[in-house]
Amino acid sequence: MKTKNSFKIKLRSQNNFKIFLTVTVFISVIFFIVSSFLDIKIAEFFVAFFKISFFKISAIVTYKLGNLLIPSLLLPTCLTIITLFYLENEKKWKFLKRTYLHRKKIVIIFFTIYSLILFSFLFGKSTKQIIDYFNNFAAALIGPATFENIDIKFLSTTFATGIVDLILSFIVVIAQFLILFLFFVPRLSNNKITTSNYIQPAVVIMIYCIFAYMMVIILKHISGRPLYMNVGWTKENATKQGLNSDLSIEALFQYYGWDFNPQGIGKYSNAQYYEWWQPNNFFKNWINWFTIPENVWIDYKDHYWDMDFPSGHMFSYTIWFATVYFFYFTGEEKCNTTFNIVQKFILQ
Repeated sequence: MKTKNSFKIKLRSQNNFKIFLTVTVFISVIFFIVSSFLDIKIAEFFVAFFKISFFKISAIVTYKLGNLLIPSLLLPTCLTIITLFYLENEKKWKFLKRTYLHRKKIVIIFFTIYSLILFSFLFGKSTKQIIDYFNNFAAALIGPATFENIDIKFLSTTFATGIVDLILSFIVVIAQFLILFLFFVPRLSNNKITTSNYIQPAVVIMIYCIFAYMMVIILKHISGRPLYMNVGWTKENATKQGLNSDLSIEALFQYYGWDFNPQGIGKYSNAQYYEWWQPNNFFKNWINWFTIPENVWIDYKDHYWDMDFPSGHMFSYTIWFATVYFFYFTGEEKCNTTFNIVQKFILQ
């Protein structure tokens, strides 16, 4: 008779876990409340670090990773586990039964194709950025190097972003094949994907991903809060600094010696600063949901390109760290036959 395994947490007692959880939540709430009233000052503090190349590159890397963690690693892994569980329990059809018998080959083919498609997309995007950098730089050497036709800070950021994308494209593929050959292949050979009950954390992670990003989308449209870079430097501030407000916002960043990823930035904005709890054009935001492509802000003549709160990248990282229990609890040597109250709490 097949015995289902579950997960084991190495804690001295359930009370220790409850205390740890309570303290963590309490500290998080306190930091959230305090930072809410110092939001703009905290942003200004971190913006100053962009003068240092190390922090600038680190910001680009973490920004890119925030976009890649879920589609490159979590999505294919969890979908594969869920599919294998389905095939294990639905073998009444000949096609499904035959598919299950060849599951190892199919998983290898799936990961290979998925990795190649993702790599092609990332590699193509990164090489285009690098090529555009050299093309724009060469064009600038022919004519006068003014803000109208070149921004050195813009080009250097485009080049740095392209290099980061290029490196990450190789790292992502390597990580996917490590997951394939170190995680899936050994367990497919002895059928431990289904017997070790991997399905539970896989489903939890997928549901958490969907729920988290639904919350991000809904709250972004409720708050309608502009990005900090669009709030801090409006047309009025540009004029006070003696800059041409009709030029792109990169001019002001160059003025201060800062650098940033300018994707999507247009002219200087008159966007107003909003606290995270203050709704900004709530009804218009929802109307713009149904325009394809989404036409946010253009009719406000604000020209800021994205909404600031809450951060989808932060949700991406929280999802990533939440999967730590997936890799820990599903180790066969750590399995148990019963769920305790802590394990049930985590799975729920």
